[in-house]
Amino acid sequence: MTGETPKRKPAAKSPDPEGISAAFVRAWSAIQTVAHDRSNEHFKAKYTTYDKLISVVRPILQDHGLAFPQIPVNSYDDEGKADTRAILVQTLVHRSGETMDMGTIAVPVKKTGDPQAFGSAMTYAKRYGLCAVFGIPTGDDDDGNRAAAPAYRAMAIEMIAEWSGTSGPDLN
Repeated sequence: MTGETPKRKPAAKSPDPEGISAAFVRAWSAIQTVAHDRSNEHFKAKYTTYDKLISVVRPILQDHGLAFPQIPVNSYDDEGKADTRAILVQTLVHRSGETMDMGTIAVPVKKTGDPQAFGSAMTYAKRYGLCAVFGIPTGDDDDGNRAAAPAYRAMAIEMIAEWSGTSGPDLN
């Protein structure tokens, strides 16, 4: 895998018990399952679009003084070659000015140099990053069947190893 995922600053600590952490918990508990609104006939699967997710989540976040920017970033390897993944840095922002690092998500781009493939990977990263951070159930749980496939398992191990600083063989 090329490049390293950008290093992140630790999450800001809240001196105020009613600050970002409390607001996040209240917002998180208000989010319910978001119904599928699209289907992919090629994979015979239904899914929830990013537009649908954000239309449900944004008002809840606003009610609790929160914003959730997902910022695309570039990463380069030691030789200066650009990373071929769509990478998003996710931060929760509270009206008090406090921030909470919500992690970085990196999704491989199937066809490098193709803007549509990059856009698709970026949308996928935004959708699944949002669902992961806020625990949004979308009803698309396949009981881990796709993730259990060898190619997905290998990719997941590689991503977890990169995020955690652990070597891939240690995760097997």
